[in-house]
Amino acid sequence: MRRMFKRLLLLCAFLLTIPNSYAAAQHPDTLRIGTFNIQNFGKTKLSRTYVRNYLAKVVRFFDVIAVQEISDIGGTVPGAFLETVNSEGGKFKLLLGERSGQEDDDKSCQEQYAFYYNANRFE
Repeated sequence: MRRMFKRLLLLCAFLLTIPNSYAAAQHPDTLRIGTFNIQNFGKTKLSRTYVRNYLAKVVRFFDVIAVQEISDIGGTVPGAFLETVNSEGGKFKLLLGERSGQEDDDKSCQEQYAFYYNANRFE
């Protein structure tokens, strides 16, 4: 728990250094692509408003971002998180990868990945 809190503080410090106008000022021919391993991203993390809002701010910084380690077997977290990402007027969409853990040798690891992308930047 302490380690996660330290990571969250570092993330917050990083986000506070990003000017709000930076996203709007980017060159139209430049795509910001990222990947983010949100360890065990499930209902518990999503239910923490401050965590959810900071994660959404990170996603909005990119044009397309892969989010790894979604651990919600019910499948509600990716869509609910998309609503948060778009809550400030964004037009992001979502593509989900298949859930791991379908084979006998990896049943204990049931994770999924998602691609969130800014629909205004892609046709």
